[in-house]
Amino acid sequence: MSFLVAQASLCIQQFIHIPFFPQFNLHLWPLAYCLAAILSTHYFISKPPSVYMVDFVCYKPDPSCICTKETFMDLAQRNEAVSEENLGFMEKILNRSGLGPSTYVPESTLRMPPDQSMASQRKESEKVIFGAIDELIAKTRVKVEDIGIIVC
Repeated sequence: MSFLVAQASLCIQQFIHIPFFPQFNLHLWPLAYCLAAILSTHYFISKPPSVYMVDFVCYKPDPSCICTKETFMDLAQRNEAVSEENLGFMEKILNRSGLGPSTYVPESTLRMPPDQSMASQRKESEKVIFGAIDELIAKTRVKVEDIGIIVC
């Protein structure tokens, strides 16, 4: 029995000194690296994802904001600040953008002259962001306190 204990302690002592004598244990280093790689891979694969998509919402403005391409180009032509070169560029972008025959534009764009004030832009941003968030919260019935982050 004492022989087995002595052998076991000798093996443990040798195992403890492996990192201190790499020149004598070169065959164990690749095994240690492989084991570390396998364990770290297993850790990252088995870890549950930390972000969940509950639902999504697309903001849909009022029908009064619907504008056809022709109406938009007509408003741009009546705007004195837009040059002929800019009109050609706008028309090229409208044709290549993939927009349908009618789309939604901000209310400030439909006014003549267009309202480009900071207050108008802030009002438009608040309407879109808060409208989408309110609709999302109503749709999912999630408490506002439970939400960590919203991606807009």
